Amino acid sequence: MNPIATSKNPDIAPILAAMRKRFEQDGRCLLVLDGDCGAGKTTLADEIAPLFQAAVIRMDSFFLPFDLRTRERLQEPGGNIHYERFVSDVLVHLVQKCDFAYRHYDCHNDRFCLYSAPFSPYVVIEGSYSHHPAFLDAYDALHALRVWVSVTEEEQARRLKARNPELFPRFAAEWIPLEKAYQLAYHGKSKAEIRVESRDWHVG
Repeated sequence: MNPIATSKNPDIAPILAAMRKRFEQDGRCLLVLDGDCGAGKTTLADEIAPLFQAAVIRMDSFFLPFDLRTRERLQEPGGNIHYERFVSDVLVHLVQKCDFAYRHYDCHNDRFCLYSAPFSPYVVIEGSYSHHPAFLDAYDALHALRVWVSVTEEEQARRLKARNPELFPRFAAEWIPLEKAYQLAYHGKSKAEIRVESRDWHVG
């Protein structure tokens, strides 16, 4: 099945075309969206997924549990994501082309929930750290389409303040610097096949 996907957002036309081409070549397509927080990765995934009836997996499910957040781990670029669990819970099964379930970490309540993930020929992985080098072997095996979504610092601050003004100080002091350290260490933007800068998108 290769649905005809269209969108009113001209910025993502190259992504849709690349997804169709990847499906024609492989009979499946894995799209991986990484980039700046507040750039619109979730918005983009939510727009693209219905066009292809794609399954969506959020990297927010794989933030590192509190009991693993050691000083050494958090000093590692991208160490605040539980990349080992993402490999074992998700990527191994995507390579095997099978139904599976993965553990979503609820960081607000410090507990895990089980999410089901039936096999789909189209899968979208979205979220910061989704281009982590620990995933590259699996992505190569899956011929993943890697996309980087960026935003200016001014627009990023405006969106994050509008989304949750009480949390913005933590974004500015903690989470954005962690993302920048990860991006700088692994040169994620330069390795993406497609790079998009969100400008006039309505990002919630």
